[in-house]
Amino acid sequence: MAHDIPISGVVPVLEMFGENEDETQRLLNMEKRARDFITTFAWCGGIRDFYYGAGIGDVYGVFLAHIEPVRESVDEYLWIVVGDFPSAYLVNG
Repeated sequence: MAHDIPISGVVPVLEMFGENEDETQRLLNMEKRARDFITTFAWCGGIRDFYYGAGIGDVYGVFLAHIEPVRESVDEYLWIVVGDFPSAYLVNG
C-alpha cells in the first residue's frame, strides 16, 4: 500500500532492519522510545503511522511520525530523534 507522506527516504518501521538481528532489535527498542516520547505530549492524540529514516542501534535513531494532532496548529508529521542524547522532535517546516 502506498503512503502519501511529504518526504522520501523513509520506510515504514515494519521494513526497518539493521546489519544483523541484534542491531535490528536495538533499533526496534529505539522505535519504542521514540513512540513513547512523542505520545507524552498533550497535543499528540496518537500515532497514525511511523517511519524509519536512519540509525545505528543504541547510538541514534531518526523516525518520522504521522500523528493525530489534537489542535489544528499542530503539525501532523514530526521528526523524532532518540539515542545516547536527550530525545527531541522537529517539525518539517
